[in-house]
Amino acid sequence: MPIGTRGPAGAVVGVANSAGSAVVARGTRLPSGGGQEPGGEGYGRGGDDPTGGGAPPMLDVTPFDLASVTKVVTTAAVMTLAGEGLLHLDRPVRSILPQFRGAGKDDITPRLLLQHRAGMWEWWPLYCEAREPRHAVLQLPLRYEPGREHRYSDLGFMVLGMVIEQVTGDGLPQALDALVLRPLGMTGTAFVLDEMRRDAAASAFGDAAEQTMLRTRNPYPVPYDDTSFGGWRERLFVGEANDGNAFHAFGGAAGHAGLFAPISDLLTLGRELLHEDPWCGATVRDAFISAGPDETQALGLRRRTIDETGVEVLWHPGFTGTSLTLVPSLHLVVAVGTNRLLHAPEVEPLSHDELWRPVGRALATTHAEAVR
Repeated sequence: MPIGTRGPAGAVVGVANSAGSAVVARGTRLPSGGGQEPGGEGYGRGGDDPTGGGAPPMLDVTPFDLASVTKVVTTAAVMTLAGEGLLHLDRPVRSILPQFRGAGKDDITPRLLLQHRAGMWEWWPLYCEAREPRHAVLQLPLRYEPGREHRYSDLGFMVLGMVIEQVTGDGLPQALDALVLRPLGMTGTAFVLDEMRRDAAASAFGDAAEQTMLRTRNPYPVPYDDTSFGGWRERLFVGEANDGNAFHAFGGAAGHAGLFAPISDLLTLGRELLHEDPWCGATVRDAFISAGPDETQALGLRRRTIDETGVEVLWHPGFTGTSLTLVPSLHLVVAVGTNRLLHAPEVEPLSHDELWRPVGRALATTHAEAVR
């Protein structure tokens, strides 16, 4: 992983093949302006000390705030329901959630939500709303015409989380546990439990990113500013969702963000998605990983091509510095956990593309060796 003043405070990278073998590499660095490299057990999880003194190291079992990689687990739950015939991707969402109707919403389906083509707002500060957050999501007017173009949307996956709850009759934590986590053996994954909290990797310090979004109304022109909410956090996040909507509006558990998982569990999920006989059935899995109207988007997962080789991968990043990448042609899974938002204060954090670049280079090398 990158180091220096822009590198993340710590990182864990796991690589596994479909047969089950895995290699996990760990690296830590102090989030100081000098970019010093500590020896031995340096800054990793964060604990109570953002300077790194005495904080425990990152391990393959360290829970990371998945942020938007939560969407992959939500997608897997939808795959389970589809495989069992309990959810039909092309039936209107309003048939499950009657409040989600009118003003262009009547024909929006789970498929459109998974493709990010439902026309919903990309982001909305639900914690600023006077309405109950779930009602606000369902009643919020669309921003775009449904089905016309790809617009990545957190709100669409909030709705999918509510769909899962309605179909199963359970809360989202219980539903994801029953549909995905227990069947796949992802025992370290959860919307945070008290016993997990002290072991989690630190993700960021405070709600500054969302405060800035509201103050500048950039990149989304929402009708609020940073004075519209009085509950901003000013502390190091350890074991609490970084995402403002997940934490402030949904109590930590939502379809778009909020899950914590170790790298070992992400590798388990990735291997199962590549397995010739996955838990949801190969037909359902193949339908979900295929490109739809947008070449860069499958159902839930994103698609991209490694420029040097043309190798196609499925992946999804998370705002906190996590990602899950699947390489079907090489039968490989790569899971990355970092706390990219803990960095020297005078610089910008590494972007998702910058974090993914070394992964792409490594996969290109693996491909070259495989075709020799």
